[in-house]
Amino acid sequence: MSRFTVVLRDLSDRLSLPQPARSRILLEISGDLEALFQSFLERGLSEEEAEQEALAHIDLSSEAIQDLGRVHGGWFRSFVDTLAHRAGPRWERALLVLLILGGVLLSGALLNAVPMSRAAGIWFLPVGCTALGALIVSGWKTYVLFLLRDHRPRRLRRGLDTLLGLSVLQVFLAFGGVWFTGVGSVRSIAREPLRAGVVTMQWLQHSLALLILALSLGLLAGLVWFFLLTRVVSIEHQEAAALLAD
Repeated sequence: MSRFTVVLRDLSDRLSLPQPARSRILLEISGDLEALFQSFLERGLSEEEAEQEALAHIDLSSEAIQDLGRVHGGWFRSFVDTLAHRAGPRWERALLVLLILGGVLLSGALLNAVPMSRAAGIWFLPVGCTALGALIVSGWKTYVLFLLRDHRPRRLRRGLDTLLGLSVLQVFLAFGGVWFTGVGSVRSIAREPLRAGVVTMQWLQHSLALLILALSLGLLAGLVWFFLLTRVVSIEHQEAAALLAD
Protein backbone atom coordinates (compact mmCIF):
# COMPACT_ATOMS: atom_id res chain seq x y z
CA MET A 1 0.00 0.00 0.00
CA SER A 2 1.33 3.43 -0.94
CA ARG A 3 1.38 6.30 1.55
CA PHE A 4 -0.58 8.23 -1.09
CA THR A 5 -3.25 5.55 -1.62
CA VAL A 6 -6.15 7.75 -0.49
CA VAL A 7 -5.12 10.55 -2.85
CA LEU A 8 -4.65 8.12 -5.73
CA ARG A 9 -8.05 6.53 -5.14
CA ASP A 10 -9.68 9.94 -5.23
CA LEU A 11 -7.80 10.73 -8.44
CA SER A 12 -8.89 7.43 -9.97
CA ASP A 13 -12.55 8.25 -9.23
CA ARG A 14 -12.19 11.67 -10.81
CA LEU A 15 -10.47 10.51 -13.99
CA SER A 16 -12.95 10.10 -16.84
CA LEU A 17 -10.64 7.91 -18.89
CA PRO A 18 -10.86 4.20 -19.73
CA GLN A 19 -8.17 1.70 -18.96
CA PRO A 20 -5.24 1.49 -19.52
CA ALA A 21 -4.89 5.29 -19.71
CA ARG A 22 -6.14 5.62 -16.13
CA SER A 23 -3.55 3.18 -14.80
CA ARG A 24 -0.79 5.00 -16.69
CA ILE A 25 -1.76 8.37 -15.18
CA LEU A 26 -2.00 6.92 -11.67
CA LEU A 27 1.47 5.42 -12.00
CA GLU A 28 2.93 8.68 -13.28
CA ILE A 29 1.36 10.70 -10.46
CA SER A 30 2.44 8.12 -7.89
CA GLY A 31 5.99 8.21 -9.22
CA ASP A 32 6.07 12.00 -9.03
CA LEU A 33 4.74 11.98 -5.48
CA GLU A 34 7.26 9.40 -4.32
CA ALA A 35 10.13 11.28 -5.96
CA LEU A 36 9.07 14.53 -4.29
CA PHE A 37 8.60 12.75 -0.97
CA GLN A 38 12.12 11.32 -1.07
CA SER A 39 13.50 14.69 -2.12
CA PHE A 40 11.96 16.45 0.88
CA LEU A 41 13.14 13.68 3.22
CA GLU A 42 16.69 14.26 2.00
CA ARG A 43 16.30 17.95 2.85
CA GLY A 44 15.71 17.03 6.48
CA LEU A 45 11.91 17.13 6.72
CA SER A 46 9.99 14.56 8.72
CA GLU A 47 7.91 11.94 6.89
CA GLU A 48 4.68 13.78 7.64
CA GLU A 49 6.09 17.11 6.49
CA ALA A 50 7.62 15.54 3.37
CA GLU A 51 4.27 13.95 2.50
CA GLN A 52 2.44 17.27 2.88
CA GLU A 53 5.02 19.11 0.78
CA ALA A 54 4.86 16.47 -1.94
CA LEU A 55 1.08 16.78 -2.16
CA ALA A 56 1.36 20.56 -2.19
CA HIS A 57 3.67 20.45 -5.22
CA ILE A 58 1.35 18.25 -7.33
CA ASP A 59 -1.59 20.01 -8.96
CA LEU A 60 -4.62 17.72 -8.65
CA SER A 61 -7.27 20.36 -9.29
CA SER A 62 -10.20 19.73 -11.62
CA GLU A 63 -8.49 21.78 -14.34
CA ALA A 64 -5.30 19.73 -14.03
CA ILE A 65 -7.31 16.50 -14.24
CA GLN A 66 -8.99 17.73 -17.41
CA ASP A 67 -5.59 18.57 -18.89
CA LEU A 68 -4.38 15.05 -18.09
CA GLY A 69 -7.44 13.66 -19.83
CA ARG A 70 -6.71 15.68 -22.96
CA VAL A 71 -3.04 14.67 -23.02
CA HIS A 72 -3.75 10.97 -22.56
CA GLY A 73 -7.01 10.89 -24.48
CA GLY A 74 -5.83 11.77 -27.98
CA TRP A 75 -7.19 9.67 -30.81
CA PHE A 76 -3.94 7.85 -31.54
CA ARG A 77 -3.15 7.09 -27.89
CA SER A 78 -6.74 5.97 -27.34
CA PHE A 79 -6.57 3.70 -30.37
CA VAL A 80 -3.31 2.11 -29.21
CA ASP A 81 -4.61 1.67 -25.66
CA THR A 82 -7.84 0.10 -26.88
CA LEU A 83 -5.94 -2.22 -29.18
CA ALA A 84 -3.73 -3.44 -26.36
CA HIS A 85 -6.46 -3.57 -23.71
CA ARG A 86 -8.85 -5.56 -25.89
CA ALA A 87 -6.27 -8.01 -27.16
CA GLY A 88 -7.94 -11.35 -27.52
CA PRO A 89 -7.21 -14.52 -25.57
CA ARG A 90 -3.97 -16.39 -26.04
CA TRP A 91 -5.27 -18.71 -28.74
CA GLU A 92 -6.30 -15.73 -30.88
CA ARG A 93 -2.90 -14.11 -30.46
CA ALA A 94 -1.21 -17.41 -31.23
CA LEU A 95 -3.29 -17.70 -34.41
CA LEU A 96 -2.27 -14.16 -35.37
CA VAL A 97 1.38 -15.09 -34.89
CA LEU A 98 1.01 -18.21 -37.04
CA LEU A 99 -0.73 -16.26 -39.81
CA ILE A 100 1.93 -13.56 -39.91
CA LEU A 101 4.79 -16.05 -39.76
CA GLY A 102 3.09 -18.04 -42.52
CA GLY A 103 2.90 -14.88 -44.60
CA VAL A 104 6.58 -14.20 -43.98
CA LEU A 105 7.55 -17.75 -45.01
CA LEU A 106 5.42 -17.48 -48.13
CA SER A 107 7.03 -14.15 -48.93
CA GLY A 108 10.45 -15.73 -48.55
CA ALA A 109 9.49 -18.53 -50.90
CA LEU A 110 8.27 -16.06 -53.49
CA LEU A 111 11.39 -14.00 -53.09
CA ASN A 112 13.60 -17.05 -53.77
CA ALA A 113 11.94 -17.34 -57.16
CA VAL A 114 13.49 -14.00 -58.14
CA PRO A 115 17.23 -13.94 -58.96
CA MET A 116 18.95 -12.45 -55.92
CA SER A 117 21.17 -10.31 -58.09
CA ARG A 118 18.07 -8.43 -59.21
CA ALA A 119 15.91 -8.93 -56.11
CA ALA A 120 15.51 -5.60 -54.42
CA GLY A 121 18.30 -3.35 -55.65
CA ILE A 122 19.92 -0.49 -53.81
CA TRP A 123 16.62 0.62 -52.26
CA PHE A 124 16.72 -2.32 -49.87
CA LEU A 125 19.63 -0.63 -48.09
CA PRO A 126 17.51 2.01 -46.26
CA VAL A 127 14.80 -0.58 -45.63
CA GLY A 128 17.35 -3.00 -44.21
CA CYS A 129 18.92 -0.30 -42.00
CA THR A 130 15.48 0.60 -40.67
CA ALA A 131 14.75 -3.07 -39.98
CA LEU A 132 18.08 -3.35 -38.14
CA GLY A 133 17.11 -0.35 -36.03
CA ALA A 134 13.78 -2.01 -35.21
CA LEU A 135 15.62 -5.19 -34.23
CA ILE A 136 17.91 -3.27 -31.88
CA VAL A 137 15.00 -1.43 -30.24
CA SER A 138 13.04 -4.70 -29.90
CA GLY A 139 15.98 -6.50 -28.32
CA TRP A 140 16.65 -3.65 -25.90
CA LYS A 141 12.99 -3.35 -24.87
CA THR A 142 12.64 -7.11 -24.44
CA TYR A 143 15.73 -7.16 -22.24
CA VAL A 144 14.43 -4.27 -20.11
CA LEU A 145 10.95 -5.77 -19.62
CA PHE A 146 11.69 -9.48 -19.24
CA LEU A 147 15.27 -9.76 -17.99
CA LEU A 148 16.14 -6.48 -16.30
CA ARG A 149 12.51 -6.08 -15.17
CA ASP A 150 12.75 -2.32 -15.00
CA HIS A 151 9.09 -1.42 -14.49
CA ARG A 152 9.45 2.20 -13.52
CA PRO A 153 6.30 3.97 -14.78
CA ARG A 154 8.02 6.69 -16.81
CA ARG A 155 10.22 4.14 -18.57
CA LEU A 156 7.67 1.45 -19.30
CA ARG A 157 6.62 2.80 -22.69
CA ARG A 158 10.00 4.17 -23.67
CA GLY A 159 10.95 2.88 -27.12
CA LEU A 160 7.52 1.56 -28.11
CA ASP A 161 6.62 4.57 -30.27
CA THR A 162 10.05 4.37 -31.90
CA LEU A 163 9.55 0.70 -32.72
CA LEU A 164 6.13 1.35 -34.25
CA GLY A 165 7.52 4.27 -36.25
CA LEU A 166 10.35 2.12 -37.63
CA SER A 167 7.87 -0.58 -38.59
CA VAL A 168 5.77 1.87 -40.60
CA LEU A 169 8.83 3.63 -42.01
CA GLN A 170 10.06 0.43 -43.66
CA VAL A 171 6.90 0.21 -45.73
CA PHE A 172 6.98 3.89 -46.69
CA LEU A 173 10.62 3.60 -47.76
CA ALA A 174 9.77 0.61 -49.92
CA PHE A 175 6.90 2.40 -51.65
CA GLY A 176 9.15 5.42 -52.08
CA GLY A 177 11.73 3.21 -53.75
CA VAL A 178 9.10 1.72 -56.02
CA TRP A 179 7.94 5.20 -57.02
CA PHE A 180 11.43 6.53 -57.72
CA THR A 181 12.48 3.48 -59.71
CA GLY A 182 9.17 3.68 -61.56
CA VAL A 183 9.91 7.27 -62.57
CA GLY A 184 13.35 6.17 -63.73
CA SER A 185 11.82 3.34 -65.75
CA VAL A 186 9.36 5.69 -67.45
CA ARG A 187 12.19 8.00 -68.46
CA SER A 188 14.20 5.05 -69.75
CA ILE A 189 11.23 3.89 -71.83
CA ALA A 190 10.80 7.41 -73.22
CA ARG A 191 14.41 7.33 -74.40
CA GLU A 192 14.24 3.75 -75.72
CA PRO A 193 10.64 2.77 -76.52
CA LEU A 194 11.71 -0.59 -77.96
CA ARG A 195 12.95 -1.72 -74.54
CA ALA A 196 9.66 -0.97 -72.83
CA GLY A 197 8.88 -4.61 -72.12
CA VAL A 198 12.31 -5.41 -70.66
CA VAL A 199 12.45 -2.25 -68.54
CA THR A 200 8.93 -2.86 -67.22
CA MET A 201 9.70 -6.45 -66.23
CA GLN A 202 12.89 -5.39 -64.47
CA TRP A 203 11.02 -2.72 -62.55
CA LEU A 204 8.32 -5.21 -61.56
CA GLN A 205 10.94 -7.68 -60.29
CA HIS A 206 12.73 -5.03 -58.25
CA SER A 207 9.46 -3.63 -56.90
CA LEU A 208 8.01 -7.03 -55.98
CA ALA A 209 11.14 -8.10 -54.14
CA LEU A 210 11.45 -4.79 -52.30
CA LEU A 211 7.81 -4.71 -51.25
CA ILE A 212 7.81 -8.33 -50.10
CA LEU A 213 10.87 -7.77 -47.95
CA ALA A 214 9.65 -4.46 -46.53
CA LEU A 215 6.14 -5.71 -45.75
CA SER A 216 7.47 -8.90 -44.15
CA LEU A 217 9.98 -7.06 -41.97
CA GLY A 218 7.44 -4.35 -41.16
CA LEU A 219 4.87 -6.95 -40.10
CA LEU A 220 7.39 -8.70 -37.87
CA ALA A 221 8.39 -5.42 -36.22
CA GLY A 222 4.73 -4.52 -35.79
CA LEU A 223 4.01 -7.91 -34.22
CA VAL A 224 6.86 -7.47 -31.73
CA TRP A 225 5.57 -3.96 -30.93
CA PHE A 226 2.08 -5.31 -30.29
CA PHE A 227 3.23 -7.99 -27.85
CA LEU A 228 5.55 -5.59 -26.03
CA LEU A 229 2.67 -3.12 -25.77
CA THR A 230 0.32 -5.73 -24.31
CA ARG A 231 3.01 -6.67 -21.78
CA VAL A 232 3.47 -3.00 -20.79
CA VAL A 233 -0.30 -2.51 -20.41
CA SER A 234 -0.51 -5.61 -18.23
CA ILE A 235 2.32 -4.32 -16.01
CA GLU A 236 0.67 -0.89 -15.72
CA HIS A 237 -2.63 -2.47 -14.70
CA GLN A 238 -0.99 -4.66 -12.06
CA GLU A 239 1.09 -1.82 -10.64
CA ALA A 240 -1.92 0.52 -10.48
CA ALA A 241 -4.02 -2.16 -8.77
CA ALA A 242 -1.26 -2.62 -6.19
CA LEU A 243 -1.19 1.12 -5.53
CA LEU A 244 -4.92 1.23 -4.82
CA ALA A 245 -5.04 -1.95 -2.75
CA ASP A 246 -5.52 -1.83 1.00
